[in-house]
Amino acid sequence: MFQLIPMETDRVQRQWQTVMEVAVAMKKDGIDTGDAVRRLRDAKVLLNHCIYDEHAHGEELFEAEKEIAEIQGILQSILDRAGKRDRFSFDSRPKKDKKTVGGGPLPSGLQRGAQWLRINLAEGVDPDRIAGMEGVNVVERDDKSIVITGDRDALSRAVKEISKVFRG
Repeated sequence: MFQLIPMETDRVQRQWQTVMEVAVAMKKDGIDTGDAVRRLRDAKVLLNHCIYDEHAHGEELFEAEKEIAEIQGILQSILDRAGKRDRFSFDSRPKKDKKTVGGGPLPSGLQRGAQWLRINLAEGVDPDRIAGMEGVNVVERDDKSIVITGDRDALSRAVKEISKVFRG
């Protein structure tokens, strides 16, 4: 019996996610992907079994990874024939510099490595109070969210202030 290493399932999950995102983007772009999405969902069932069942065998992880790789090859071939391979990336390596966090793009004007938070404004959260906190700078602000920067302590104080709204 094989013992699955969580790191292996994480790698295969990233690969699955990347291939699924490309397949969906291709469909949105009007490119026929055949049964790729259905096959990816089937592979995800195998992958989930490996993740959540402590008695799962390594063969299932291998089968899921093999299926994902086969689908990726098919999608790459379709993109090659359509002349659009350079528009899609199958890179599933962990990203060190995230370009999106919290569902939105990286705020403009931030320097690399700056600490920042995008806070969705729930009812009862006063953005002016957050903006007025010592050490907190507002980078972006709209009706739904606020993006703040500052050192770790200032951001921590801001989160504590916001959490008071939810504690009652």
